[in-house]
Amino acid sequence: MRLKTKEEIIGYLFSFPSIAFVVALAFIPFLFSFVLSLQNDAGQFSLLNYEWAMNNESVHYSVWITSLYAVTRALLIFLISLGLALAINGLRGEYIFTALIFLPWLMSDVMVGTIWRWLFHGTYGVINAMLYSLGAIKQPIDWLSGWPWAFWSVIVAGVWRDIPWGTIILLAGLKTVPIELYESAEVYGASLWQRFRYVSIPLIRGAITIFFITQLMWCFVSFGEVYTLTQGGPGGRTNILYYYVWQEGFRALRFGHGIVISYLVTVIVGIVALFYIKVIGIKGVYERE
Repeated sequence: MRLKTKEEIIGYLFSFPSIAFVVALAFIPFLFSFVLSLQNDAGQFSLLNYEWAMNNESVHYSVWITSLYAVTRALLIFLISLGLALAINGLRGEYIFTALIFLPWLMSDVMVGTIWRWLFHGTYGVINAMLYSLGAIKQPIDWLSGWPWAFWSVIVAGVWRDIPWGTIILLAGLKTVPIELYESAEVYGASLWQRFRYVSIPLIRGAITIFFITQLMWCFVSFGEVYTLTQGGPGGRTNILYYYVWQEGFRALRFGHGIVISYLVTVIVGIVALFYIKVIGIKGVYERE
């Protein structure tokens, strides 16, 4: 009993630096921000920041456009990443292709946004030049200043950056599917589509769950692409939630407003994650509970 108690004490002593680090960098700032959100400009207790968020139409629109952005971006990344993962899986030189595909994900959001800002430039952009040379357009499109072009420009930049990550996650899931199941399905006359639908998809459901939860979280806290491409324009139409946090908290110095919006993002992401795990689950349909 004494030995066990001694081992526990040693374990706590070794864990203490990590616990103290988490408390210092996470819990204390959260507590401070929560207190700040319950104060007005005079430093008095008030719920005005929360009332503002509940009644402000700009916040409501930001929630809607962020949700649309997150769902659209996540679905596009999933479809493209799944196609690439299926194409790469079992291919000769697979690791070389995986390494090459992974390169865009190493870039920061700001770097990606800057690259696509030049590509989408209305006068000097490569995309307009290509479309004009193909005869698809007769005059340049102002991608970053018009609606809905600005919205789709932000999505394209985000999709391009996160496709490598999605491909790696789904490829790892495909690697866990026993090849014997594919062989058995082929023997029983299952087509390629049936093998994909009834073997691959059910058995990589855990990887798909991780993909969507993580991707939706990243979409709701996305900032760099909007900041570098549209800065919330045109007319606030691409003012997604985390860019709104920056506008209110750091540009307008209304810290209480920014904190409340960031809490709103946390609540939305938590609800999405819990709902997805509850409905879809993490285990494959062939795994026992």
